Amino acid sequence: MRRRRVRQRVSRPGELSQTALGLGLITTALVGLSCGGPATSTRDSGGPATGTASSCKDHALAQPPTFQLPPAVEIPGSVVTIEAGITLKRLERELSQRVPTTLDKGSRGIGSAGRLGYVVKRGPFAVALKGERLVVTTPVTVNAQVCKPIGPFCPTYGSCSPKLATQVSVPLVVGRDYRLGESEVQIQIERSCSIAGFDATPQIRSATDRQATKLKRQIDAIVNQPPPESEALWRALHSPMPLPGEACLRAEPSAVSQSRPRLDAGVLSTRIAIAGTLTYERPCETPPGPPATAQPLPEPQVVDELPDGIELHIPIRSSWVDVSAELTDSLKDGAASTSGAPAGGLTITGASAQGALSGQQPVVALTLQLDQCGERWLIGEPWVEPASKRIRLRHLRSPAQDVPLDEPMQALANHIERHGAITIPMDLTATTETLSKMLAKHGATLPPDVELEVALEPAALDHVLLDRAGLVAIAKLRGRLRARLR
Repeated sequence: MRRRRVRQRVSRPGELSQTALGLGLITTALVGLSCGGPATSTRDSGGPATGTASSCKDHALAQPPTFQLPPAVEIPGSVVTIEAGITLKRLERELSQRVPTTLDKGSRGIGSAGRLGYVVKRGPFAVALKGERLVVTTPVTVNAQVCKPIGPFCPTYGSCSPKLATQVSVPLVVGRDYRLGESEVQIQIERSCSIAGFDATPQIRSATDRQATKLKRQIDAIVNQPPPESEALWRALHSPMPLPGEACLRAEPSAVSQSRPRLDAGVLSTRIAIAGTLTYERPCETPPGPPATAQPLPEPQVVDELPDGIELHIPIRSSWVDVSAELTDSLKDGAASTSGAPAGGLTITGASAQGALSGQQPVVALTLQLDQCGERWLIGEPWVEPASKRIRLRHLRSPAQDVPLDEPMQALANHIERHGAITIPMDLTATTETLSKMLAKHGATLPPDVELEVALEPAALDHVLLDRAGLVAIAKLRGRLRARLR
């Protein structure tokens, strides 16, 4: 209880009896308070303040508790997985359009036997998945004719139709340098060619080997180049993404993974995942554009399976200064909603929050300023209230272990659990809409035959962490991202 400094003065005649009467009343009241006797409050508190004076006396002798500070929080990781797929029918159609039916034709001298003319044609393509390689096979037929030059003419005196089996395989899993590796081209002669005792198979083999070498060189020139946008995309991931309210979301990607390809119901697909952590800034203090320096593109990891979809964990930090202000305001609003009735005869005029440890458990430590008794202390656990999208406190108790709260303090704890709330500084709905529009805008830049499917669930508060700097609310956003060739 605060002491007042009394200024003495000389009483005028006639005032002595009034002064003595007043001193007597004050002395009686002080004696009653010190002895724990009942006192009638002249303040309209909405109810009796029974027991408050005794609690104040006990509290005045208590020392402020010493709290052990919690360690820094570990922000849960986020992952964005995109599934890329193409149907085998679409792949076969693409190959048929790009590879001509007639693969080669020509003629060459074969010594005394004359000249050999040939036309090489392919059959339909068949596409399959074998291990981690895409295998394309097609039958090849050769129409070979042998003629004997006579002057300007070369009459044909024999022909044959050898048959070949062509197989081309391409790896579908990237290497450490994001290249797909070398292709394999195999051509086997299934039916030889013999004309009038002349075996044209060696000549046909020589021609097919040249074609196989040429085809392999063309394929490797494509698949052995890393995607030109991979480095640019990696740098772009380090750029802040603007969000409503002058905020931004910054990613710190750390790993890239690819699942082994699979074939399911005629669809060939693989998944690419980028993992890392996110940082929410408000206001956004990161300059626009890619950073001057970024982590180098990491070596990709190849795994059997990757989970489908997007799972983002967005940390929304509130300093203890902001948390204290939010709690104080909400508790004042709560008192107003209950007609100003204080909890247990006590009224909270201010609340100061900080992080602490209760054993090994991080808790919120509250220092409460009361209209009576000065300061009181409680500890409790933060939790997410889904309906209001706010953070509340529960299991409020004394910082001293195994010491129960007295009746006024228990009423105060109940009041805080009902009315104390912290609003997070993020519009979850607007954040979801902004990210959906950003992904859709990126999809519009893809080739016309590539369809990007984007589906995001509304972001929601998932859980709360705390450390010595403040509360960290973790908002979770899930979704799906798939690319398909139409």
